[in-house]
Amino acid sequence: MEKLSQVMEGFSYMKWLKISTFLLVALFSGHAYSAEELINPATLKGIIIKSAIKTSKTTFNLSIYKDGESRGEFQGISAFKAPESITFKLLNPFGLTIFDLIGNDNILQIYIPSSDELYQGNLPRDLWLIFGILEDRFHYVMEEIEDYYILYLLNSEGDSLSIKAKFFFDKLRLKQRRIDILKNGKSNFRVEIDEFMDNFPLQITLYFHSGISITIKHKEVKTDEIPSKELFSLKDTRGREVKELERILSEKKFSLFP
Repeated sequence: MEKLSQVMEGFSYMKWLKISTFLLVALFSGHAYSAEELINPATLKGIIIKSAIKTSKTTFNLSIYKDGESRGEFQGISAFKAPESITFKLLNPFGLTIFDLIGNDNILQIYIPSSDELYQGNLPRDLWLIFGILEDRFHYVMEEIEDYYILYLLNSEGDSLSIKAKFFFDKLRLKQRRIDILKNGKSNFRVEIDEFMDNFPLQITLYFHSGISITIKHKEVKTDEIPSKELFSLKDTRGREVKELERILSEKKFSLFP
């Protein structure tokens, strides 16, 4: 776990940065950043909040790789409503659901129709970072490297601060290009963003520590309407076996997951 003194390594030039670093021409969310505007942690945090996805409904193509080798191609649909509802369905070529993920009310369910198996657990708080939903518990520090500004999200743990996430912004347009989510001081998974439609990430790739990567290419995207509540309805657990969600992460037949 990294303490604050470790986190601050490499930030000794922050004073110089505050004086001399300006973005000459950058476009983000319809806003042009001028030479008078300073790029600092508050600026980058504001970009995340401003571009956060509020609602979406999409269709997509999904490709799975393990150590660089293809493990499958799928189609699917997804929907999201801030701050706590998400659904993610994979479909077979006939349009039937083969994998159903639903998150709502801090509960996450995964349902496998072919075997009628239902898994349930707590909805991970870190998931919402991908959608730009930040919590008051974080502290923010910025670093500048050759092509990127990096915003560090620091989480208080006892008497120390640990890095919870890192957001990478390209210097030209101040677009988010990568998000690293850390656990116990080590990278848990990262998201790389390759294409945008306005502020919506059209193509993203998720990299897991297990060697699995998942590329999602969104096709039809709607961000101007609220998805129906039915899309986020959890399965009724009464009178049926419900398995612990953690088990699905370790069962070999579900190698989609790290």
